[in-house]
Amino acid sequence: MKKLMFVLLALPLLFAQFSEIESAPSGKSAYITWKTDYNCTGKILYGKTESLGSSATNSTKSLSHGVKLSSLTPDTKYFYKLQCVFNSTTYDSEISSFTTPAVYPDLTITNVTSTPASTALGKNITIKTTVKNTGDEKATEVLLRVTCADGSSLTKTISSIGVGSSSTASLTCTPPSETGTQTISVSVDPENAITEKNEENNQGQVSVLYTAQPKPDLSISASDITYQIKEVSGEPSISLKIYVNNIGTEKATNVWVRANNKYAKISSISAGSKGYTTIVLPADETQIAITADPNGTISELNEENNRAELSISAESTLPDLYITDTLITHSPSTLKTGSTVTISAKIYNGGPVTAENVKVIFQKVDRIQVYNKEEEETEHTEIDAEALHSGIIADLIKEGKVKEERTTIIEGEEIGKATITSISPGANKVVKATFTIPADTTSITIAVTIDPENKIREKEEGNNIGTHPLAIEALYPDLTINTSNGITFSPADPEVGETLKVKAKIKNQGTLLAQNIPVQFYVSTDGGPFRLFQSKTIDKINAKSFKDLTVDWPVPTGAKSATFLVQVNPTGAISEKSLTNNAANKTINISLPDLYVQSLTSTGTVSVGSTVTVKAVVKNSGTAKATNAQIVFYYVTPSGDEREIGSKTATISSGGSTTQSIQWTVPTGISSNPIVMAKVNPSHSIYESDFGNNQGSLGLNAQLPDLTVSLSTDRPTVVIPTASDYYAYAHITASVHNVGNARANNIVVQIFSDGTKIKEETIPQLNAGASADVAGYIRVDRNYDPGTITFSATADPSNSVTETLDTNNDADITSTLADNQPPNAAIAVDKDSALRGEYFTFNCFDTTDPEGPYFSCEWRFDYSGEWEQDTEVYKYFTIPGQHLASLTVTDSGGATDTAQYIVTVQPNQNPVAILDGPYTAYKGETTWFSPHSSTDPDGGITSVYWTFGDGASLTESFDSVPHTYSSTGTYTLTMRVTDTDGATSTTSTTVTVVNAPPTTTKTGTEYFISHTYHSPWEAGPQATVYYGIYKVDYKVKYTTNDNVIRYLEYTISSGPAIVTQVTDNDAESLYQDLTATAVNGNTAMQVNGVEIRNDNTAVWSDSGGPHISGSETPRTMSYSGLEVPMAGTHNYVVVDMDITFPGDMCAAEQYDCQWQVAFWQIN
Repeated sequence: MKKLMFVLLALPLLFAQFSEIESAPSGKSAYITWKTDYNCTGKILYGKTESLGSSATNSTKSLSHGVKLSSLTPDTKYFYKLQCVFNSTTYDSEISSFTTPAVYPDLTITNVTSTPASTALGKNITIKTTVKNTGDEKATEVLLRVTCADGSSLTKTISSIGVGSSSTASLTCTPPSETGTQTISVSVDPENAITEKNEENNQGQVSVLYTAQPKPDLSISASDITYQIKEVSGEPSISLKIYVNNIGTEKATNVWVRANNKYAKISSISAGSKGYTTIVLPADETQIAITADPNGTISELNEENNRAELSISAESTLPDLYITDTLITHSPSTLKTGSTVTISAKIYNGGPVTAENVKVIFQKVDRIQVYNKEEEETEHTEIDAEALHSGIIADLIKEGKVKEERTTIIEGEEIGKATITSISPGANKVVKATFTIPADTTSITIAVTIDPENKIREKEEGNNIGTHPLAIEALYPDLTINTSNGITFSPADPEVGETLKVKAKIKNQGTLLAQNIPVQFYVSTDGGPFRLFQSKTIDKINAKSFKDLTVDWPVPTGAKSATFLVQVNPTGAISEKSLTNNAANKTINISLPDLYVQSLTSTGTVSVGSTVTVKAVVKNSGTAKATNAQIVFYYVTPSGDEREIGSKTATISSGGSTTQSIQWTVPTGISSNPIVMAKVNPSHSIYESDFGNNQGSLGLNAQLPDLTVSLSTDRPTVVIPTASDYYAYAHITASVHNVGNARANNIVVQIFSDGTKIKEETIPQLNAGASADVAGYIRVDRNYDPGTITFSATADPSNSVTETLDTNNDADITSTLADNQPPNAAIAVDKDSALRGEYFTFNCFDTTDPEGPYFSCEWRFDYSGEWEQDTEVYKYFTIPGQHLASLTVTDSGGATDTAQYIVTVQPNQNPVAILDGPYTAYKGETTWFSPHSSTDPDGGITSVYWTFGDGASLTESFDSVPHTYSSTGTYTLTMRVTDTDGATSTTSTTVTVVNAPPTTTKTGTEYFISHTYHSPWEAGPQATVYYGIYKVDYKVKYTTNDNVIRYLEYTISSGPAIVTQVTDNDAESLYQDLTATAVNGNTAMQVNGVEIRNDNTAVWSDSGGPHISGSETPRTMSYSGLEVPMAGTHNYVVVDMDITFPGDMCAAEQYDCQWQVAFWQIN
């Protein structure tokens, strides 16, 4: 049933208040804004007079309103009135006014362009102008004027330009008379014929570059001229190649070029290009003047850059005879004393003209006379050629030719000469001289001189001498030793501790006997430095003969190879033909063992704590036996450390092998692929040919757990609360998975929020393939800032669990922190109008919240009373008129929003008097008459006036009244009811009084409990609450003979609520809540009806009954004149009623008021 709520405070009629009214008129529109106290629809009535006549509406309900009025007349006064439409009721404001301003166009030039942007004098340009109307009125007959660069003015009329529109016009300007950048001005409405908002923005301009008429411009400089000195028709000549540039703007044709007194023509040269021609002059014209367009027949931009001069040195027209050392050869190639040799010299002419009668002499250089002239003195130096290297001789000769302060004179026998008739430019001629090598000669330097008397004038005089050295073979011994067969060893495969015999074969390949020949033996081991270990002397070796020498060398340990160096005549004490072949070396390898791990295997399961057998096969691939070779086994930790896990010793013959094994207990901390190693001879106590192959390794597959972490949260977006006493919670779940193949124990899991640990938990055991969750949470208050928050989790942070991979134990996830968005409060009502005392049903079901439907609703009416929290409330009013419902919605983050709703209570309605007669009464017995069939649509009946027809009358409240008739007969019973506002209604019926049959009376008392409530929570407050204990006293009269009920009477007494068996384990005190409401009074009851039942069938009933408030208890109800037979096995009286508990007792534990019955058995 509904809760009953009584509002005793009367409110005046409500009216809307208009505030903050503002008008913003423009030329043809206006925007009106205002505020109201209620959430209503805004409307404006407006017009040019106070009669108004037009309207505009904003259909959205709001407290703030804005309406735009359109199609207004500029410069006009308008009147307007505001309206607020709320629940079909319209409220008006006072009439106000505003005046629309006048409107004007506003012409402005937005763009001016020239096509082209630059041009030559004599050419027209097009000026394009864009005019925009930025005003609020159309402009017509718009005049546009352009002032050109030559001072002329052009005009054009634009018929119209709409508001906000643009128009473009083009006019053609003629050119000015001078070059340069010219400004062309543009103005719109130059005569101000159109009234505008702004007359200062009607101007525009554009700049145009006018250039001169195009002409060629011929240019020439010395860098544009190249030349060659060559013979033309047998005469030395200068051949000129002349380039002429056209740097102007137009092509030049028939361009003549003059060089001294000779001319040539270039047919045409395009603008920006160049052309060339050739002119040949005599070789003696070394000062040359070159002119382009010498007669000035071509009109140019610049006539001052057409001339260039060229100066050619006289030396550049001369021949240039030269010889180099490489151009001199001799034959035969091997020279001996007394043999004949031919010297060939190739003479070149590098100059541009022919050289004639060229003399060449060949000299044997004996000495050189050098004269250095310094100031007034001359220093003379004589150098014997035999003391000088041939290269130095050549340098001295050349310096004497090219240095003016030095003169070099070659002294020596002339061995030949020749005259060359002529040598053309670029050509060469060969001349020869033959002579016999004198005895006791080992070397000769030959000098070849061109034009020794300098009779030919040349471009370069310093390149006329070349030198050529001759080496002559003499008789000497020549001691040699070579590597291939000069050094031999015995035995060929020595081992450590043996004696190696080293034999050297010394040859004399010269032409003379060698005596007392010293020989030294050196040795180097493994590429180290050589050291002398033995010296010997050979008494003699004839020419073209040899001798053998043998020395012993004990083979030491620690060497893989030995290199022996044999030096013959090491100090050069014996003069030889050559000392470059007196040494040789040869290397021999020493036989050594070579141990290596051939294979490494394991048996057994590899897991932490298990035992594995590791077996190694070691082989000796060397050429010597290895005695007591140590074999050591290691385990390689994940950090790379090698830990010894066992060792063995064995002797292995050359080419043999051994197999050794150990037992290894697998430790913690291994990787998924642990490595074991075997090393043979790790301390290098046995010297081997190769230490680089002494170890082997084996990767094992370990059975290990592998922990991975995934992270999830129930809040991808965490809403930051608005209020300080609100919180948002984000729950984070870290799922730990064992994706390995072994069990993991005691796994520590940590969860962090932005780096701060919020949870740590240990998972005792996680089998392979299994998963476990660890959950944590954070509480977010309003001190958090919007942004993001990162949650992270790690499993086994201290790496105490040995895993396959420990880099996948972390995970993170990011949630968004967002400000709480307020709810949007909305009120729904079942009706807008009701009678006094009739309930309105208000709810906030249409309220929305961006973050979800988690909000609370609080209600208050007519700005009075305490706020009541519920999503649906029921309210009636006792005073006619308008009443205001206020709703405040608070969401889960503490943000609030409000809404209001106005309902109307109708004026008082007259009561309706109804009697259930006619009645039959027994003489002398009390008969009860009930007014309860009477109704009052609102307010309730406050008093009832009775007249019984026998002269008696009575005024009572709205309850049954007793009356006893003393005589039989028929009487008129009249009842007048009066409601709370004094309105009345009257009705009448008849009462027939007869003698009463004999009756039996049954009385009794029953006690009832209106509701029993037990706490539903498994945890938290526990209570058993007995609501509303009340008592019923009853009386029933029925006929003794036939058991027909003639009279029924009951009296209801209300009692207080009782609370028992209360326990409370949290901050809420259920006991205090209930006892506080219980002291406010007794429960209230409204009887809805009464019936008499035969077994389970109702045989008589009557609707309505008394209202029993806590202060008006007890209340009695009686029914007389009944004719209800008791035909059942069991007959009952049942009273149906609504129970209302005092204060907020119903809402305290979320229970509505109760429906209840009271019943008792008659028989």
